[in-house]
Amino acid sequence: MIKIIIKIIKGTVVGLTNTIPGVSGGTLMVTLGMYDEYVTAIGNILKKFKESFMKLWPYVIGMAIGSIGLAFGIKYLFELVPVPTACAFVGLILGSIPCVYKNSGIKKIGFSEIFFFILGIALITTLQVLSWVTGNERSLDPSLSSALVALFLGVVGAATMVIPGVSGSMILMILGYYNILIANLVPSFIKHLIAFGSNAYFYNIMLDFTVIGPFAIGMFAGLFLVSKLISKLLEVKRQPTYAFILGLVISSPIAVFSSKEIAPALSSIGVWDIIFGVIMLAVGFVAALFLSKEE
Repeated sequence: MIKIIIKIIKGTVVGLTNTIPGVSGGTLMVTLGMYDEYVTAIGNILKKFKESFMKLWPYVIGMAIGSIGLAFGIKYLFELVPVPTACAFVGLILGSIPCVYKNSGIKKIGFSEIFFFILGIALITTLQVLSWVTGNERSLDPSLSSALVALFLGVVGAATMVIPGVSGSMILMILGYYNILIANLVPSFIKHLIAFGSNAYFYNIMLDFTVIGPFAIGMFAGLFLVSKLISKLLEVKRQPTYAFILGLVISSPIAVFSSKEIAPALSSIGVWDIIFGVIMLAVGFVAALFLSKEE
């Protein structure tokens, strides 16, 4: 029972990050020591359904709690005290690095490990630069072309959910679809579902679903395909794959602090922000040491 509760807590922490641009759910999965189990279970869901389901359901419940029930609170904290809140997540990431290295199985560092480690850092840096220089807002309307775009976005968004260091929300911002999907359509769809009961709301639900439906299908497909790929890479090329993941994780704090949500706050940082930030960094670090322990 304790193991299930810990898994739900881990899933909740990951769920909190999935709607926050710049913070990677995949990084938190690695941080919390659930990454291998999660991607392997997703990748084998069709072949070993019962076994995979038993491993996944506590994580899924936690993610639902975090992304639906608590994400608004985290967003509020990012607006109210952005630097200390970011420091808490950075503490989680930094506290996990020794455990991540231990789980990687890297015993001898060769050319391939160095190459993929640098590649991971370069990927995060490139994406962060792109998040600043791109991201003009686009629109989606009830049409076949928009449905195909939403399907593609779902695949990309889900894929980045399981790639450490890469924020699905940040990718949607780079492509210019974050606000229309996450900030507008999803809340609108949920509101119309809650108020369901009249022909007008049914019509609105159907309109929203022409985009939300393909997006959800794309997410399931992307999650399965990328998890399958990563689980296979961990099986046959574990050391280079984990070297790449380590590069992503180590550069994640840079992505967090240079995100559009946090960077402006750093220009007017005060003494209390620094003190509170250091405390939250330590809290996150200690929490990572506790949660990333093997169960």
